[in-house]
Amino acid sequence: MWVGVGEGAEREHLKELAGALGTANRVDLVGCRNTSQTPPLFAECDIIARMSSRQQNQGLAAVEAMATGVAAIVSSNTGVRSPEEDGAAGRAYRSRDPGHMASALRKLIADPDRRAMLRTAGAESVLKHGQDVFVANLERAMA
Repeated sequence: MWVGVGEGAEREHLKELAGALGTANRVDLVGCRNTSQTPPLFAECDIIARMSSRQQNQGLAAVEAMATGVAAIVSSNTGVRSPEEDGAAGRAYRSRDPGHMASALRKLIADPDRRAMLRTAGAESVLKHGQDVFVANLERAMA
């Protein structure tokens, strides 16, 4: 099952595409959800694939999903993964390159050991780079 969360200009196109491909019964476009509604969605996921946008490179959804132990595919220009970790906490794809993202997704679907490693590493990365760490670093910098 593929679940799409959010609204946007591509929503109708995605619905039409799923119908044309004969996959509409395996695609659920659930619309916008607030943060209290997302944990049950993440609990059902094996992988979250976070597309970047011009307005928001790092979406909160990827961080929330990783914190709950979901393997993540994120844009290479996102703050979710740092360059020194180079994919340790999430498989990266080239920003705004759907073909590269699809390739990363296919590889992750085919590799259950990598997904298991990313579930653990992603949750650890969020703890290491989470809000508490950010606030502490900001307070130190401003002191």
